[in-house]
Amino acid sequence: MRVQTPSIIRDMCATFVKNFRDDNIEALPQHLYHDNTWKESNETLANVTEDIFDSLRDIWRNPAFDTEFVNAQREGTYVTDIVVPLIRASLRKLPTKKNSFLSIAERQSLASADRRGKGKQGKRPDVMFMEKHREKLYELMFVECSRIICTERKKDDDEMKLWREMNDGLYYVHRSCRPDKNEFRILEIPIRPSSGEDVLQFVEALLLLRNIMIVNISLLFHSSETRSERLKRQSSSSTISSPKYYDD
Repeated sequence: MRVQTPSIIRDMCATFVKNFRDDNIEALPQHLYHDNTWKESNETLANVTEDIFDSLRDIWRNPAFDTEFVNAQREGTYVTDIVVPLIRASLRKLPTKKNSFLSIAERQSLASADRRGKGKQGKRPDVMFMEKHREKLYELMFVECSRIICTERKKDDDEMKLWREMNDGLYYVHRSCRPDKNEFRILEIPIRPSSGEDVLQFVEALLLLRNIMIVNISLLFHSSETRSERLKRQSSSSTISSPKYYDD
């Protein structure tokens, strides 16, 4: 005998679909800059902080990250259960178009592949934040992870990988458009209950990451198109294909 779904659940699902609204706006309302100011209200920042706290609670309550088991956790667990939820929490409901998403499947970096040349494989960061603009995908954030407990050599190697990926990303962006500025930041994640000051520094870093993403997306949207990209687009739009003729 099949278990029947409670009517309250059916009603909740119907209400959810009926009331769903796509709150993403079509474009950023103004040209923003990196000027050491928050781009959102205190209320919005507080709501984002609550979302971050929800993710931290789940992490702190997960026995997999207790001292007894943490050494056995692989990189995939760290990415899936810690890094991605915290990034999603901090970047949720960005005031931007629908064309942004978080890539978490070690997708090949378009910027890295572009630098290496035709036929070459690009690097595959663990996580990337991507934005589509003028029919082109841009990689605005890169994340490289390791096991929670790793060697100093691994940290140094990942730092070098990030440096290369960011340089590739910057070069890729500037080939198509000219945004004004670029900023990046590195942070340490408190995976177990920590002091209020440690949590404050971590939350501040995630809020700064969000603030930087908002400004960088704005700079991308308001950037001027390079001459080569403009000519390429105009050439593509003006191309007329001739009709095909077939012999009887």
